Amino acid sequence: MGRVSGLRALVGAGLVLVGAGMVVSGSGDDTVSASVLGAERPLSLTARDPADIRSNNSPTVARNPTDHTRLVTVNRIDTPQYSCAMHISADGGTTWREVAIPFPEGGELPPRCFAPDAAFGADGTLHLVFATLQGMGNSPGAVWTSSSSDNGATLSVPTQVLGERAFQFRLAADPDRAGRLYLTWLQAEELGVALFPGTGYPINVARSDDGGGTWGPPVRVSPPARLRVLAPSLAFGADGRIHLLYLDVGDDRLDYNGGHGWQAGEPYQGTFSLVLARSDDGGATWAESVVDGGVVPTSRFLVFLPQSPSLAVDPDAGRVYVGFSDGQGR
Repeated sequence: MGRVSGLRALVGAGLVLVGAGMVVSGSGDDTVSASVLGAERPLSLTARDPADIRSNNSPTVARNPTDHTRLVTVNRIDTPQYSCAMHISADGGTTWREVAIPFPEGGELPPRCFAPDAAFGADGTLHLVFATLQGMGNSPGAVWTSSSSDNGATLSVPTQVLGERAFQFRLAADPDRAGRLYLTWLQAEELGVALFPGTGYPINVARSDDGGGTWGPPVRVSPPARLRVLAPSLAFGADGRIHLLYLDVGDDRLDYNGGHGWQAGEPYQGTFSLVLARSDDGGATWAESVVDGGVVPTSRFLVFLPQSPSLAVDPDAGRVYVGFSDGQGR
């Protein structure tokens, strides 16, 4: 591992922003340290209200590359009903305002938003992606994108980009080409109750060159030999190289295929592989290498919501940084 700095939001009744001095570092002996140099600031007005039972979690923080005082956060809300939240700041995170995410017409009512992600394009346009859920099982019915030219104050009418059973999608904007976006996701064929009944569900990537108006065909990134892959993450490097990190959970039928029956207990006793794929041709073709083939699981999990690794790239030095859960040496 290496040294990673950035913003982190903490889970509570609401979201709390920790100052930009948050630093997490690791070394060859797997030691990890953290220090916080900034003060916590609530994003939502009810963030510290114990009567607010909404479960805000899984936040993304995005910063406008043309105006660094402009920040956006999006996050899941899991209780009492699946939903999404979006907050914007015009003063570098000192104050925040909640903005309603527009929902497509004609869907189930009340609308259920899930798993939003956001990224600013090179020209300062904000791009948002989220899923709408369907049925009693809350399965993804469609994935939608929306954009904003005023730092999130207003958002365009959502456009559908993916259909049913698209999971763990992430959005990334090319830092040098305005309007070029990449979307990665796990495409399932069948669903069980909080499990995938089959194997071989691929991680795909699609590209848009017009700010999400239209998208090219999906390109498979994970090879067919990797039967149980999860949690893709995208980042850009130097000269337009795209990096995609994902988790190969090997023979873990306990979590992937629901063998634990949603009961607590010891984690899967095998190991996972952390895989890094790279593309130098705009996502048309991919080559991969294994970052770590001996990742030790730390807990059981629901396959729809895995412990997702994180990825960052220094575009100047070309260094790639990853963060992930690993039980080695426990």
